[in-house]
Amino acid sequence: MANVADMLVLNLRQQIAAKLNVLPLKFFEQNKSGEILSRVTNDLDKITETLQTGLLKLIVAAGTIIGSITVMIYYNVFLTVIFLIFMAISILITRAVAGKNLKYAALRQDSIGELTGIVEEYYTGRNIIKAYNREQERQH
Repeated sequence: MANVADMLVLNLRQQIAAKLNVLPLKFFEQNKSGEILSRVTNDLDKITETLQTGLLKLIVAAGTIIGSITVMIYYNVFLTVIFLIFMAISILITRAVAGKNLKYAALRQDSIGELTGIVEEYYTGRNIIKAYNREQERQH
């Protein structure tokens, strides 16, 4: 899984680099370079993490669930039906919580991108700030 994930991420990085090289200058005027860099880096890290651990766990979990339900049906169909009803309720609750979590994760990602953009601009512009003697103003 790690090899497949690394190859996929390498391919994605190459596609992103190619896309960034053909974007018009207007795109870079409207978006901070640090924010773009942060978003690309963090998103690719999440994809790698998901592929390396999440996909394997998903396959194992699916096999475990199928096997468990098969054994449960073999021993007692009625209890299996009750279990499946509670599982459906649990899945609905989980979807509701996951939806809110996804919204807050997107807000967090936007904040991280904005912060990285500011840091990157200050870092790359530090020589200009020093040249115009504006260090005190930039510390706030």
